[in-house]
Amino acid sequence: MHSIKAVGDWLVVWWGYIAAVIGLGGVLYKWLIFPIINRRKKAQEARDEYQKQMMGKIEGISQEISQLKSDIDEVAADVGYLQHDRLQQGHDHYMSLGYCPPGDKENLTNMYDRYISRGRNSLYKNYKQDLLDLPSTPSGNWGARQTVGG
Repeated sequence: MHSIKAVGDWLVVWWGYIAAVIGLGGVLYKWLIFPIINRRKKAQEARDEYQKQMMGKIEGISQEISQLKSDIDEVAADVGYLQHDRLQQGHDHYMSLGYCPPGDKENLTNMYDRYISRGRNSLYKNYKQDLLDLPSTPSGNWGARQTVGG
């Protein structure tokens, strides 16, 4: 029982100091700590909002990139159709002439190699070799069509 009385006496003596410390702590919290916490909370909310806006923009850019990739794929397919058509026309034209000038031969064989490298292989494999086998200048009638009256 003696210890309870000692605690009571201690509280009577120190109660004012304890109250002052608690009051000072409350004032410090309200005027110093709370504003800091509040600023940090607002800054975090601002960062979260900014991040949300950036994620929206990133999603929009990602969709635009996907659309661009789709458009590029369509253009690549169209180029493939044009290559096929040009290669077939070139082959038929120069085979009917019976010769192929060196520049055209190089262009057509390069186009053929690029066409095949893109996974397009619906042309006959002998098209390239046919062009390579053609002479570079007209020399006789090496498989050329005969023209009447000329």
